[in-house]
Amino acid sequence: MTACIAFLTKDLMFQSRVSSAAKAVSVALIADRSVEKLLSRLADPSTIPLWIIDLTLELEDLVAVRSTIGEACPIAKFIAYGPHVHVAKLEAAAAAGFEVLTRGQFDHQMLDIVASVAEA
Repeated sequence: MTACIAFLTKDLMFQSRVSSAAKAVSVALIADRSVEKLLSRLADPSTIPLWIIDLTLELEDLVAVRSTIGEACPIAKFIAYGPHVHVAKLEAAAAAGFEVLTRGQFDHQMLDIVASVAEA
């Protein structure tokens, strides 16, 4: 079974970069801009080891997002990233239980992050 990452984003250009990194280490990437739509596209959400959330999405309640995903994917690790100037969003994500990175940090660490899923 191929490892799979779930990715919430609306940025198709950056999604392509993450997808390329995932393919390089034989990890599947399934992306959408809606938690509900993404969950419905996953064959077995409980097996997804990593969720990546782009904080430029207009997510109403990060605690609810984290809770919804956590119920469906109890083994998942959660990473949220966003522009370094969006301090309030980054802090809200940290308070909601996400590991938080700036977009630059995520971009720099992307291959290592997706490779950790392949190695698990």
